[in-house]
Amino acid sequence: MSDLRLRRLLTGGILALLCAQLLYGALMLSALYKQYQEPVFQINGLVCRDIADHLGLLVRVGKSLRPQTVERFLSLYRTRTEAENIAVTDASGKIIFQWDRNEKAELFSPPDAKAVFGNVRKFSTDDSFWTTCPILGRKDAVAGHVFMALNKTRISHLIAQAAQSQLWIFLGISLGECALLAMLMRFLAFPPGSSRNPSGLKLRVCFMLPLILGQILFLFLLRTPLSRLYEAEMIHTGDQLARQMAWDLERLAGMGLPVSGIHGMELWMMERQQHVSTRGMAVFDVTGRMHAAADVNGYLEKADWQRRAEEQTPVKLDICLPSDGSPAGSVQVLMDPATVRSNLLSVMLDNLTMTVVAALFLSELIFLLLMSGGGMKAMSTSPDFMRPIIFACLFATEMSMSYVPIRIGELGLDLFGLPPDVVSGLPVSCELFMAGLAMFAGGFWSQKSGWKPMLLSGVLLACLGSFASWLSPTALPFILARGMSGLGYGFINLSAQVFVIAHSSESRRAHNLAFMFAGLYAGTLCGSTMGGLIADRLGYQAVFPASAVMLVLTLAALSKLLPQEKWQSGESSAARLSFREAFAFLSDRHMGSLLLFFIIPNALITVCLFQFFMPLSLSQAGISPATIGRVFLLYCIIVMFAGPLFGSLLDKAKSMVPPLILSMFIVVLSLMALLVLEGLPAAMLSVALLAVNTAIASNGQGAYALSLPAAQNFGRARTMGFYNVAMRIGQVLGPLSLGIMMSLWNARTGITVLAVLTGLSALLFAAFSLIRSSSKES
Repeated sequence: MSDLRLRRLLTGGILALLCAQLLYGALMLSALYKQYQEPVFQINGLVCRDIADHLGLLVRVGKSLRPQTVERFLSLYRTRTEAENIAVTDASGKIIFQWDRNEKAELFSPPDAKAVFGNVRKFSTDDSFWTTCPILGRKDAVAGHVFMALNKTRISHLIAQAAQSQLWIFLGISLGECALLAMLMRFLAFPPGSSRNPSGLKLRVCFMLPLILGQILFLFLLRTPLSRLYEAEMIHTGDQLARQMAWDLERLAGMGLPVSGIHGMELWMMERQQHVSTRGMAVFDVTGRMHAAADVNGYLEKADWQRRAEEQTPVKLDICLPSDGSPAGSVQVLMDPATVRSNLLSVMLDNLTMTVVAALFLSELIFLLLMSGGGMKAMSTSPDFMRPIIFACLFATEMSMSYVPIRIGELGLDLFGLPPDVVSGLPVSCELFMAGLAMFAGGFWSQKSGWKPMLLSGVLLACLGSFASWLSPTALPFILARGMSGLGYGFINLSAQVFVIAHSSESRRAHNLAFMFAGLYAGTLCGSTMGGLIADRLGYQAVFPASAVMLVLTLAALSKLLPQEKWQSGESSAARLSFREAFAFLSDRHMGSLLLFFIIPNALITVCLFQFFMPLSLSQAGISPATIGRVFLLYCIIVMFAGPLFGSLLDKAKSMVPPLILSMFIVVLSLMALLVLEGLPAAMLSVALLAVNTAIASNGQGAYALSLPAAQNFGRARTMGFYNVAMRIGQVLGPLSLGIMMSLWNARTGITVLAVLTGLSALLFAAFSLIRSSSKES
């Protein structure tokens, strides 16, 4: 029997490990695609801006951009760039001239084009990566635009070359992981001569260790080829920068003006280095004497240049006379090697992020594998069965949730004359409002039909909402689509709770709910991180169809795997809720203070910061989507691992009131962190404190509510229904309240007001709750 179980676990473990490794490989390939893109946009941006500067000079001296003039000028760049097409348009977008005659007659930069540097923007179409720069005429009026297109097949070809050289290493590491798993299972989990079954912790260690060690080894082996790639791209960028200056100097030399007779080059060098990571540029005359040198901050003396050139070899390009090609001087550029280190650090962080995602994904497969040992029937009646289901559902839905405020900003914030800050918070508020409505209505639905119809309907609605979000052209349909997604999320969340409660004993109910919510947060973590990587690769719009496809697959799997069971409600549905009962419940001093001064403000701040203010402010600060995903990853990891610990401590506490009061003051500290610090450190500290609050509040507030006399009189199901509605009210008010305050004042003032109101709520909750404690002691 032991050998049979070993073979079953080993076979399932190898399949789960390969699935996790495949997910890791896909994510790693996506990260490499991003890393290859950035240098290409940087180099094309330099060329694009150089063309725009020269054409802008013609406009400022009174020349018109005629097709013959533009064609003659662009012919100089046929051998100087790798672009497949260069187009010049007038101010109205009509193309004056372009290399590819098969392209459209008009060309425009989309509103969601992202900055490369300065006024250079980038965007992509189905076939090409585009870089664009405005042509500035007199008084900086836009006289037209320059567009450069690079075929995506070039990037794909580069990635294919890199992937081919690393593919065998990746396959070898994957086979090594499987071999290590087999050894651990044979000699650690099931040692020879032992008849004892291994513990669940030992099995999880055996499954996790090969994956983590393999990914660390792969990153170590990937460091050398990536370093060579980044160094080559750095040299390529320096060569392009030197080439632009050499072209101008060669034209002047052809007019009879030697390099030594040209003055004021330092200002040109300083301006060109503003958006490129360099340590300096220098121009040398035909005798090799340095004529001018500067870095981004100012002029460089000869001694300064020599000292920097000794530390690093500069990129050198000769200046040749156009007439006979004889040397007339040289241009040298010192690139900043910190760029290579920064890119390697970015890859390392991406690798660690993907390791966490793959490990959690493997963890959920392991839970499913271990539960399957008792057969499908036994597994489907276990409360643990809901954990992998809720993980898959939340993995799909949360891929897009974190980027809703950013996406509506791309669609436009013009809606019924409302302030833009208010409009940007409407999708999240609508989604959470519909989720609350679904949970309130689902409570009555589940009493009659059970959890299964509600779960399948929720997945279907969430899928339709993601598809509608993807297809929405403006703000209003996008907001309505997010409402549909919220309706689906509410049904999914409530159906999972109903299933766990229906299949749990009284003594294990809290533990089983905590186990299910751990899967929920794991799905949230993996989904938001996966969404960030997809947004980096394809843009924010792409996360919505990706979420919809995941939900379609989840719905198909659930329709086949969910068990057929007869639903029996544990509570009578005959009794109707009267207004007097509801009023007595809500007017109870202790229950009312819990709902009004704890649950609502706590949910308000959590959603306001986590799903609205954080992604919006970090995006506006120039933080990459992948880094935003890592901020959310920190929140979920803290809640996942600190939640059970705080839950055990709360079970042992004499009263839950002091820990809940403490969690409210932690929320205040989370808001104050945003006021004291700035940028990514402020967001990381604020999110960490917010996660600690969630780990305490999510375990304590429900148990405390059910322990009050008002809950015992009102009924447990009704109490939890009102409890969920109060949470949704806070979640809906969060983005709206901060958005209104941002439109009236500013974000800093809005955060300050929220901190003050949260502190007052904590004091009022403490005052009303301590009255109950005193009366019990007396």
